[in-house]
Order: sequence, then C-alpha cells, then structure tokens
Amino acid sequence: MLSLLLCLAQAADPALPRLGGFLSEQRGLCEPASALFGPDGTLAIVETHAGRVSGGGLALENLSEPRGIARSADGDWFISDAQGILVIRAGKQSRIALPGARAEGLSWTAQALYVADSLAHCVRVLDPKTGNEQHRIGTRGSAAGELLGPRDVAVAPNGEVFVADTGNHRVQVFRASGEPLRRFGDYGPYPGLFSSPSAIEFAQDSLWVADTGNHRIQRFRSNGDFLYGFGAHSIRPRDGAGRLHYPTQLAVAADGKRIAVIEGFEDRVQIFGEETPQSRVMELQNELSASAHYGGALALGGRLGVVLEPESSNAVVLDTSGFDPVEITRIGRFGDKPDLFARPASVALDGAGERAYFADSLRGRISCFALARGSTEPLRYDLLLPRLQSASDTLNLPDGAGFEPRAIARLADAAILALAADGSLWRAGTDLRRWQRILAPEPARESCTGLAIDPASGRIALANPAQGTLEILNSDGGSPTLLRQPAGSRPSAVAWSAMNTLVLTDERLHEVRELDLEGKQLLRIGRQGLGRAEFFKPRGIVVDASGRWWVLDAGNHRVQILSAQGEFVHAFGSRLFTDPLRKGYTPPEQPEWTRWPAVSSAQQRFRIHFQASSWPPAVGETLSVEAHLVPLGPITQEPALVLDGGMPEHGHGLPRDTRATRLDDFHWKFEGLRLHMGGRWRLYFDIHEGAHTERAEWEVVLE
Repeated sequence: MLSLLLCLAQAADPALPRLGGFLSEQRGLCEPASALFGPDGTLAIVETHAGRVSGGGLALENLSEPRGIARSADGDWFISDAQGILVIRAGKQSRIALPGARAEGLSWTAQALYVADSLAHCVRVLDPKTGNEQHRIGTRGSAAGELLGPRDVAVAPNGEVFVADTGNHRVQVFRASGEPLRRFGDYGPYPGLFSSPSAIEFAQDSLWVADTGNHRIQRFRSNGDFLYGFGAHSIRPRDGAGRLHYPTQLAVAADGKRIAVIEGFEDRVQIFGEETPQSRVMELQNELSASAHYGGALALGGRLGVVLEPESSNAVVLDTSGFDPVEITRIGRFGDKPDLFARPASVALDGAGERAYFADSLRGRISCFALARGSTEPLRYDLLLPRLQSASDTLNLPDGAGFEPRAIARLADAAILALAADGSLWRAGTDLRRWQRILAPEPARESCTGLAIDPASGRIALANPAQGTLEILNSDGGSPTLLRQPAGSRPSAVAWSAMNTLVLTDERLHEVRELDLEGKQLLRIGRQGLGRAEFFKPRGIVVDASGRWWVLDAGNHRVQILSAQGEFVHAFGSRLFTDPLRKGYTPPEQPEWTRWPAVSSAQQRFRIHFQASSWPPAVGETLSVEAHLVPLGPITQEPALVLDGGMPEHGHGLPRDTRATRLDDFHWKFEGLRLHMGGRWRLYFDIHEGAHTERAEWEVVLE
C-alpha cells in the first residue's frame, strides 16, 4: 500500500508527456555500456566487451573497453575507452589521451567536452577541438562538491553541469567553472532517492537518471523536483518486456518520444515510448525496496563464508557447516564511518573464519571485522556478531604513499595482500597498520579484478578480464608467467586448487575452466543458462578444504558448488534462480552435435564439432562429414566453413574437393571426403570470416 500511495503522489506536468511504455528490445549484445540516437534516428550502441560501436551511422571495431559516447552539433563523434577519447571528425580519427583516467559518460557543448572520470573521482573539462584539459570538477569524497566514482555527466541549457555521483547515491550540480551549486537525492528505494545512479541526460528541459540499483528510470525538473519514474524490477531470470535489471545508461530521442535504456548486465537495450495503462499498472505494482543480490566476491574460512552484495553496500555472512549454508549475520551498509561501506569490492577470511577483511575501493579503505563464534553456540541470526577490529585508510599512508584497493587476499603467514588500482601490490600485517609496496605499479594490471594466493608456494595469480589473461607471480620475484585465454575470454576471478592448478570464472563465455601452470586446459565447464553447472556472468570462485569449487554465479544471483570434476553438488542464493536446481533440475535435451568430437581453431576463436559417416575410415572409402561451428567470442561477419586436407609428407592434397551443403547458420554437411592411400593425413577446417581465415586441424594415420 505504501508503494501505491507514493507512486500516486508523484508530481505530474501536463507539458511533459510521460514515457514508460515498452516498445521493443534488442538482446544478444555484449555488455552494452551506452547508446546515442544518431542523426538517422537509429541507435548507436557501445558494447564494452565486444570493443565495438554500431548503428547510428557508425561502425567501429577493435576498440579497447569503450564506454561512453557523445556527438557534437557539427557531427563530430566522441567515444571514451581505456585509451582515452576517440574523436571522429570529418571521417578522420584522432585520440585524446587521458593517462590515469577511467573515462565513462560524456557530454558535449560548443565550449567544452565533459568526461566523467570514475577513477579520479572528478569530471574532466576538455577543449572539444584540441583535447586540452581546461579544469576539473569535483574531488574525491562525500561532502558537498565531492564525488565518488561518477559515471556520467550532463549539461543543462543554462550551462549548469549535472553529475551522476554514483558512489554517493546522489546527483550534484555545478557551475561550468566547477563551483558546487546544489545536490539532491540520497541512498534509498523511494521516489527521488537512488541506488548507484549511473546515467544522466537532459532532454525537453528535464533530467533523466538511470537509477541502477533500484532498477528504474527517474525524471526530474532541473531544480531537483521529482516528476515520475518508470520501470519495474525484473524478478524472473532474463525477464524483460518493460521490466528492468540494473539499467546503466540511457538515451533520449531528439523528439522526446522514445528513450533507450541500456542494461549491460542483461546484454540488452530496451526502447520505451509513451506510458500505457499496462506500464502504469506494472509500475504501481512494483516493489519499492533496496534490491541486493550476490554479485561482488566471496570467501571461505573455517565454518564461515562471506558473499558481497555491492548494491546494498553490505556482506552476507554464512554458516557453511551444514549442507545448506545459513545466513547468520550481515556486515555494513552504506556510509562513510569505518564500519560502513561505499561499495565493497573484495573480501578475504582467515583460515579459521574468525576475521573478515574487506576492500572498499571507493572509500580507499581496508577494514577487519571479528566473527568469532563458539563452536557450541546454537545456529542463529545475530546482527551483533561482527565487530570492527581495525580499518586502514589506504589512500593516505605515511610519507605521501597511498593506493586504492581493488582486491585483497590473505597470505599463509597471516599477512594481507592488496592489489591496487594502479597495478601495484601491497602487504600489511593483520593489524593493517604498516603497508609495504612489494610490486611497482604496472599499467597492464590496472584492469585486474581477481587475486589469489597459493598457500603452499606463495605464488600469486591475477585475473585480468580486459586483457583476457591470467598472470602468475612467483614468490622468489622471478619473471611472471602470462597465460593468455581463448579469444573473447574475460577471466574475472581465479583460485588455486590443492592439485596445484588454477580454476577461473569467465564472465563472457559463462563458464569455469581449470588450467595447469603452463596454461593447458584441463577442464572446461558451463555455458550460458539457468541449469546445473550453467552460468550467467560468473564473477567469483573459491576452492574449499574438500576441493569443491564455489562459483559466484553473479548473473543468476546464486552460488553453485561443484565437485573438483565439475559435477553439480548444490546451489544457494536467490530463490527463483536456485529452487529449480535444488528440486532436481532436468536439463533440456542437447543437440546431437554437442556429443561429437571437437577441434578448436588456432586462435581459439571457434570450436568445430564434427562426425563422419564412418570412423576410422578405410583406405579409399568415401565419407560424408557433418560439422557444427561454435563461435567462442564475437564474430564480425557471417562465417563460412571449408573441409580440406592433404598428406604433407607426400606433398599432395585430397584427390578431390569435398562438396559442402549448409544445413543452417552454423551447421554444414560435407560429402566426397576420400583418403585414397595409407599414411599420415592432415585434415582441417578453414573458417572464413570476411577477409579473415582461421584454421582448425588434426591428423589421421591410416594403416
């Protein structure tokens, strides 16, 4: 009833048509980060994980983590990415370098290009012609005029600068010169409040805000007065058609009649038009509550486990001694006190599970909580269980040193290891008092998100999703080992097993892999889905004392427990995503080709499953072969497949070409394959993707 009354009380302005009616959606994107309606009325979409921009009159490939997009009145395009700002002017490309920045949302005016920098916690104001930095707006913090991880910026017609102050859950308004004017919003679920607002745009003299953690879009007057909001929280897996799940950006059409809502978490964009009776009912029935889901990181120690819920700025503490992990307390909420968080990014537990360490990158803080609980105490929920022991402001260390913690882990000697945002590594004792840098900053490591330590050898493993690599650092200080992963991979977390192997989660390929220390793949489990050992953007993994893998299946709001052989054991988390597994999930019947032998292409961008009409073949026998092509990452053009081969030692090919018939988009049948003599044959599939060709080959020896 309260939510109904609040929605009915929303301010109305008859001069502003209400939007919120679902029109269409585009799925199957690759982590879309932003969008902009182009001059032709179509939508230019920026896909971060695919490194491309398409639509709206643009077609760009091979960008490095693109995030934001803007267009000038003269038709110049600006795209922010990991290398700065790409400028396209009169068909020619140039770059504005922004070292030490994480450029996100952009806003253009004739006088300046405004860049939201979430790493430096400011808005950079650049000359749009030369790229020179004129000044900055905001500094790190939570006071008036200070920002925490701003994700977007918009400029009003009167020149006022509006900033999505994401980490402080508010909108701040500045003069163009940088003086703070006012701010509105705070953390909470109700109209006019925010949970990690990530996008902001001016259109038709009003302000639109993507309220990410509350799964909705809100509209305001420029003075901060709330007008209305739309969007209902997606409850069921992959639920769309007007329901939203972590909207991270938006774009308003020039006529104000359409709004595109970007949901990077769901790999989709939804288009909304004028409000309909159905959308109004959906909005009125929406549950107004601070949404929180497993999604940040997890750790195990002793009888306890900890899972982060970054959107609600807290951590869930679980008793794992029974078959079903049981929530026994929570740590933290949003705030700037030492026992509160802005957005916890990483967690580590000591071996007995009596101390929990948290890295809060936005606050620049590492804190320690005691969780000691007697072994004979009854299992119960106790909010008084966690007690803050110490906290370290890592941004302001003695002698001017300091770092922003990105990930933490606990060493075998009880020390704490922290990975900083600049790629450096730091070490401190459990009291968190004296930090020592043990590895210098490294730009290639700035995008690392996963950190794990082998307790036996002290070796360190780092997961780098942007680079698609794992890196192993030896305790003796020797040269690191770089393990490159298959094309299109984004290894998001890594753990050591008791068998001296590495297990990792891949948030783009939706799978878990086990590797030896030379990078050889030992086990590959999972695909996108809701079933057992199926995942959607897994982003955390730990190995327990029994050798089982605990996988943080972030996109499905659950944790799956697998055996060391990759077999499903158990799951817990969000009920709608977990109940089918716990009650006995029956996976859908898989196509026959999934059971055929497979070969991978040389650059690991494709896998081909194939089956011959007879195998092994007899000398001179004519065979037919069916093949199914599986892309392991994004493809730029429709691929074609060719089956060929030969005998390299004899210097000749097949006696005749095979005849190919395409049965569907990725399935072919080849006829006329004949190996006319004994000896060693090399067969291969060539995958033609436009002008690019990639080969997958194998050998056959006929007696």
